[in-house]
Amino acid sequence: AGVAKNTEGSWQKWKRKVLQYYTSVDGEDYLGGHGTHVCGTILGNQEEGSDINKGVAPQAKLAFYDIGNEVGNLFLPWTKEEWTDMFDVAHKHGASIHSASWGGASDAYTIEAEWFDDFSYANPKFLAFVAAGNSGPNGGSIGTPATAKNIVSVGAVNRGSNADSLVSWSSRGPTSDNRIGPMVVAPGVTTESAKAQNQKK
Repeated sequence: AGVAKNTEGSWQKWKRKVLQYYTSVDGEDYLGGHGTHVCGTILGNQEEGSDINKGVAPQAKLAFYDIGNEVGNLFLPWTKEEWTDMFDVAHKHGASIHSASWGGASDAYTIEAEWFDDFSYANPKFLAFVAAGNSGPNGGSIGTPATAKNIVSVGAVNRGSNADSLVSWSSRGPTSDNRIGPMVVAPGVTTESAKAQNQKK
């Protein structure tokens, strides 16, 4: 049985892979949602033990904070307290790595970037990896909250003979205050991963 979706942040430590599924918007998946795809890329591991399509950290566990609705629209918290809750709902149970594969178009150090930094500063064992964005190829296209300072901004590179070059759509720095980004890159094309099936809770 899959993890129970809930709005209480219950921790289901007996589950094989997904220990928490927090629904901040509704109780439904978005068919083929990006968050599920990213999570599979990070820690996918088929139950039967196959080596096919294993994620970067296949033995890791997952706490999923769902900020989207059934048609793929994202609804982020509005206040610092709500952002702190978003990070802490899993971190208080021991989750230390946060992946945020979403963001805005501004290359400025926005209040959302500041909230990432504040939580990271107050919680030294918490580290967020934030997508640089999909607004390349021009410089200065990196988007908040990847403009934060206490996170790791992530860009996308090609595969094969072009593996040393950014994908054309991958956002890049500098930020508006002239900091570099992204900080790390990984293959961002032809990646097979998990797929959300749009099942109601």
